[in-house]
Amino acid sequence: MLNLRAFSHFVSSGFVMCGILAGALLLAPCALWADDTLLLANGQSISGYLLRPLEKDADFYPFRNSDGVEFSIPSEFVSSIERSAAEVKEYEKLLQITPDTVAGNWRLAEWCDKNGEKARQKIHCERIIELDPDHEEARRELGYRRMIDGVWRTPDEELAAQGRVRYKGRVISIQEKRALESQAAQRSEVVKMTRNIARWTADIGTSRDQEARDQLRGVRSPIAVPGLLAALEKEKRVAARRELILALGRVGTPEAISPLLQLSIEDPSEDLRLTCLDIIKNHKSKFVTEYYISRLSPKKGLNSHINLAAYALGELGDASAVPALIDALETIHKAQIKTGGNPGQTSAGMGSSGSSSVGGLSMGSSVKIISQAKSNPEALAALKKLTGQNFGYDKARWREWHQRQHSSDQSIKIR
Repeated sequence: MLNLRAFSHFVSSGFVMCGILAGALLLAPCALWADDTLLLANGQSISGYLLRPLEKDADFYPFRNSDGVEFSIPSEFVSSIERSAAEVKEYEKLLQITPDTVAGNWRLAEWCDKNGEKARQKIHCERIIELDPDHEEARRELGYRRMIDGVWRTPDEELAAQGRVRYKGRVISIQEKRALESQAAQRSEVVKMTRNIARWTADIGTSRDQEARDQLRGVRSPIAVPGLLAALEKEKRVAARRELILALGRVGTPEAISPLLQLSIEDPSEDLRLTCLDIIKNHKSKFVTEYYISRLSPKKGLNSHINLAAYALGELGDASAVPALIDALETIHKAQIKTGGNPGQTSAGMGSSGSSSVGGLSMGSSVKIISQAKSNPEALAALKKLTGQNFGYDKARWREWHQRQHSSDQSIKIR
């Protein structure tokens, strides 16, 4: 099969592959007048004229270009053919002498079909079925089929009658098509917004700083969330990150607020952690409380993270966190202890839940895993704030008090 890229190369360099029909290049001694134009699928065009009338569903087009080169090009490489002025004149002459009847329009439709004038053929077939709605040949040329109920319909009309349509190579319901189009439009808006957010973020700290901040402060739509999160993930500057965090807060959807939970504990900047928490306090929910409770576990992170989660729970003011805070008054953390090596040398590092790890072992050294109990002052502070009580780090007294409160509350409800 002829390669289109290779064929285009031959065309652009003045040589055209031939011989599919002719068998050789026949160079005319002089250029010929170009009346027809082949428009190729790759966007190029070739001027010249067809060597024989067009045939319906032809596999090849025999052609002579304006340089006199004869060749045959596979029809799959041709998007359309612009016919010669002489042929147009012939059609116009036939149109003038042919009566506007079913038979006359059918003769013109057949001439158009033979000469590749598909657009004009359609016009004449449409005129025929205006004059004779049951003209079978014209109907079939226009893609109609006679359905079981005896009515002529195109396949698309039949699908429409069933509430279905063709969409990107599939047959689906009209409702599904509308949903897919809506999703596609939304994706397009998300892509556009993401690009804008990336540009505005990059402009912070430049001569366009104020304009960029104003644009970000005007963001309210949920379609901005993917772009805001993408920019936040890449951005290192505190000032720019703060604008992105505030924008997520203004959007205010669960998808916008959820990422701020992790940032309120793990962001290196205290200012940004507090900014996130201020936003979250305006979006209190069971999910938010449960997230911070989950971060009270030493398995989820550093001891500092536990204290930050406890502080957040105190700020939220949700008393349902009291039992978890009691458990978090003191937590057990595992640490690695390296012994041996140089005489008298012992070094320690935190395990998977710690902030550091043991370096390479020296000759004769060994590692032990030990458990360390650590008090969490922010858990105590949160308990004081939520209950108005202070039993220090005595978990037993806190649990006893909480049990009494719980029993008292149950008694009141029963009454």
